[in-house]
Amino acid sequence: MKKKRKSNIELLRIVLMLMIISHHIIVHGLGLKNITSEDFINTKLTYIEILLNSFFVMGVNGFVFISGYFGIKFKIKRILSIIVQAISYSVILYLGLCLINKVDFDFFSLSKAFFPISRNIWWFITTYIGLYFIAPFLNSGMKNLKKTELIYILVGLFILNCFSSFAFGGISKSGYHLFNFIFLYLIGRFIRQTEINIKHPKLIFLSCSFTISLLGFIFIGINKTPFVWRLFYYNNPILILSAISLFFVFFNFKIGYNKQINIIAQLVLGVYMIHDFPNVRNFIASIVNFFEKNYNLALLPLLLLTLILSIFIISSLIEYIRFYLYNSFYNKINDSLEIDQLKSKLITFANNVHKTFVA
Repeated sequence: MKKKRKSNIELLRIVLMLMIISHHIIVHGLGLKNITSEDFINTKLTYIEILLNSFFVMGVNGFVFISGYFGIKFKIKRILSIIVQAISYSVILYLGLCLINKVDFDFFSLSKAFFPISRNIWWFITTYIGLYFIAPFLNSGMKNLKKTELIYILVGLFILNCFSSFAFGGISKSGYHLFNFIFLYLIGRFIRQTEINIKHPKLIFLSCSFTISLLGFIFIGINKTPFVWRLFYYNNPILILSAISLFFVFFNFKIGYNKQINIIAQLVLGVYMIHDFPNVRNFIASIVNFFEKNYNLALLPLLLLTLILSIFIISSLIEYIRFYLYNSFYNKINDSLEIDQLKSKLITFANNVHKTFVA
């Protein structure tokens, strides 16, 4: 019997995806990413963008920490499902954009659409798949090492990831890297194994977010705007602590099992792929630019909130349809080819070979 996921954590997944959409609208739509350029013009809106982004930017770290806390259980079906999902959206979105004349069609571009993982269309998907493949080794190491050894290792990784890389651009650079994902995953596993429960997580989350925004305001005040962007690096230790504390806010939030929440939470990866597909991302940014130029500052938050919710709802509906069609197709193929029986026979054969030549 398949174990039901905790609805409080599934609710967190939904919240994290809404935060990621909000972050992308602030960064790509409102143009906060341009803060590193020399010709960046600081406005009143910039301070609001920094404040809000300080709360939203830790969404990715939150997802990886969840994976670490509960552990990735390697399954071929799951990894194939993610790859098929990525290819499906890469091809369908490309063809859809061609149909509405947003991009020009050519067979070379279509062929490239079949390799979204290799081409790093979605950096998170490519990096997460890398983490998925090495998770069994990480899990095994965490089980077999002593607590003191784990602490030494995590301290070393912290120095490399959150000091060397964050401060000086080392291995993990800005945290958009497998190294940062490994660190977050191991932190999650360690906290789970040692049964650590953070006290006052709401206060910690708010403190982290306001600290980042305050530092951003200070850097703007002393005309060091490039350092503002550095605050939003995923390997910023404050952001990592922010993600962990938000996890425990929801972990301690007991709501029982809620089928609707769990169903919606299953759709969030598709929501990410749809709204962060490069051409779709640019289209969303153009909508935000239109709002910013044609409406006053008082009305802008309502328009952006409506846009965020619309993106989530529309993308969720699309992913729900894709998920239903994929499962229906998979079940038909499974029934006709007896995949489960074939898989069982292959495992038995491999075990027999191992006993014969190794044991």
